[in-house]
Amino acid sequence: MTCVGQGAINSIVPRKERILIVYLRFSVLLTLVLLVSSSSFAQYSVGWIYDSPDTINGFAIGDLDNDGYKEIVLYNLRGPLIVLNHDKSVRWTIQAPPGAELRGSPGIANLDQDSTLEVIVEWYGYGVCVYDWDSTLVWCDTTVFGTGDYGSAPAIADVNNDDTVDVLVADYLGHITCFNGQTGSIVWQYVPAPSDSDIFLGHATIEDLDHDGAYEVLAYGADPGMVHCVNGEDGSLEWLYNVWVNNNDYGFGTGPGVGDIDGDSLEEVIIVGYSSGNIIALEENGFFKWEYTAGDFYGDYFQFTSPSIADVDTSSPGLEVVACGETDNVYVISNSGAEQWVHAYDGGEWQPSLSDLDEDGRFEIIAASWFDTLFVLDADSRTTEWTFSTGDNGFLWPYALIDDIDNDNLAELIVGDWATQKLYMLDLECALNGAWPTFMHNNRRTGHPDDLPVGIEEVNSSRPLPNHFSLTAYPNPCHGLLAVEYTLPHSSAISLLIYDVAGRKIRTLHSGQRKPGTYTARVQKLTSGVYFLKLAAEGSATTLKIVMTQ
Repeated sequence: MTCVGQGAINSIVPRKERILIVYLRFSVLLTLVLLVSSSSFAQYSVGWIYDSPDTINGFAIGDLDNDGYKEIVLYNLRGPLIVLNHDKSVRWTIQAPPGAELRGSPGIANLDQDSTLEVIVEWYGYGVCVYDWDSTLVWCDTTVFGTGDYGSAPAIADVNNDDTVDVLVADYLGHITCFNGQTGSIVWQYVPAPSDSDIFLGHATIEDLDHDGAYEVLAYGADPGMVHCVNGEDGSLEWLYNVWVNNNDYGFGTGPGVGDIDGDSLEEVIIVGYSSGNIIALEENGFFKWEYTAGDFYGDYFQFTSPSIADVDTSSPGLEVVACGETDNVYVISNSGAEQWVHAYDGGEWQPSLSDLDEDGRFEIIAASWFDTLFVLDADSRTTEWTFSTGDNGFLWPYALIDDIDNDNLAELIVGDWATQKLYMLDLECALNGAWPTFMHNNRRTGHPDDLPVGIEEVNSSRPLPNHFSLTAYPNPCHGLLAVEYTLPHSSAISLLIYDVAGRKIRTLHSGQRKPGTYTARVQKLTSGVYFLKLAAEGSATTLKIVMTQ
């Protein structure tokens, strides 16, 4: 075989053809460079479009029937409440009670600790209702009807340590109500003193602010505008912070985000304002920490939006606060209150979602805008990675959610168009690296993607099952979040408990009937020390020692 070198080509090919060859080589090289440079970004295709019967508001993702495929619970303004299968077919619907509306976002949780999930709904102008996975009404309370406005969503956790999951709602009378998730009975209700009266138009948030093993519940008012922090055990007031007096601001359809932004092992409370466009950080005890004023710098403000909290910019220490302004910008603010990046976009409302869509180990910011465009932003490089436009001159509302809904080991993104009443599912050509399946990321509505729901289980029935019960925990010793995994070879009534060294029961993670499969419980907020996990099933028990460090 004869190899023809560059000199030989130059001698036997005319000049015009040589120019063409060079051009083609350059074109091929440029194409390869573009492919390589874009290969790290998530590519997508529109998987399906669902035409909703009414204006789309909030939605949430969850595997209601535990079959490995996720359902989408969808709010339509005047109803109905719709549950879609992963392929957009309608599983069931519930018509709105007379005069009721669906303005906020739904909750999905395992309230009765069986193998299926319940749907928690705040009907604006009617009450709070819970439906089982198959649409059966579990309970409904119509005495607390001033809830469910734009920016609201039920907060869900066992706040009083009675081994029962609770449902918490804030209402426009300034009350926070804690329901027993199984029965719907009222466990406690916070009613502020007349001097502290307020109006809650957003959601409540649940977190153990001072890491003492007990939850606090927070809500952010609109008139006059105060942050109320109450004890999760009994609803008694722990502290108040008057945003209107101290910062000339108030919350309009918003709630607090919570995260340990500075790494001091205490949680900070993050709020955003409507009047002056402030982003404000409070200490765990309600003391003022810092303030960033988007209103002064950009003439912006925050409405129907709550902040997200994560390490989106790895060039700086700690966590950042991310918020979407009403008129202009996405804001990335450092843990000291300094502006790190402001990205101008078309303006929008509600909350930015966070997920690693390009598989580089860093969160991207996913923000829906007023003018039919979804932005995926990289705060590290200060760039727009990609956008999605409906082309309908619509109004993307209220947020995007990310999860693997069809069990294909790839991520999907769900976003709605308020104006055209369409729900879009985008197939992303990347693995799921951080789900954002519900408003504010988790059922405690913290807005912090590293803050995983406690006691929420994941079932993996695709793994080969052993012929015996198994129990593991990792990492062990653990600093922070502990994953507890157990496998059942066949259906069993089980209990998974945590005991301290004195033999006292500290927490119930799981209890009730379970199908065969592998389950995961996530544990946090345990103080330093030695504990014992106990899995009991069919008259036998397995115990595992765990060590928690600070």
